[in-house]
Amino acid sequence: FGTALREKREAALAAVAAFGFLTVRSGNRLGVLITGGDQLQWLPFRSGRTGLMASLTAIYDTPRHERGPAPEAGLAAGLARVARTQRRRGQVIAVSDFLDASDWATPLRTLSLRHQVIAVQIVDPRELELPDVGMLAVVDAETGQTLHVQTGSPGLRERYRVAAERRQADIRRRIIDAGAEHLRLATDRD
Repeated sequence: FGTALREKREAALAAVAAFGFLTVRSGNRLGVLITGGDQLQWLPFRSGRTGLMASLTAIYDTPRHERGPAPEAGLAAGLARVARTQRRRGQVIAVSDFLDASDWATPLRTLSLRHQVIAVQIVDPRELELPDVGMLAVVDAETGQTLHVQTGSPGLRERYRVAAERRQADIRRRIIDAGAEHLRLATDRD
């Protein structure tokens, strides 16, 4: 999804690249777990620029999905797997929009007990404010359901903005309460 300068997947890839270059530059290894498809995709730990570039290529080549993730491949399942399998203390960067309906905060809290966790939240301006574009057909990418919305209504746009603010505050609170650091990146800014 993306309505500004880039899509969320591009911003997520840039975040992984930035943290990845910082990680391998100092000689550390980088492992990647990709969620959101039919199953979790684990890319083993590798060191050096070659390993990082291979991981970034795998992320970039991950196909788009027409529906939501399988229950065993969602954000909560991915965080739980990392918490369960990575016993050595380290730094974990979780990059997501955190709009997943699952209880991702519980495994994030478990993960934060052992590791330094940075939750990188990717947002798009259209998730925060609804523009006045007349009648809008909105399709839920996970269910395929279409909803027609009259965006010319100032009351509707205000209710949307308030609900979006509440949702963003809830995501931030859940991340902080889990003991992770919160970094918010937007598709409309560098």
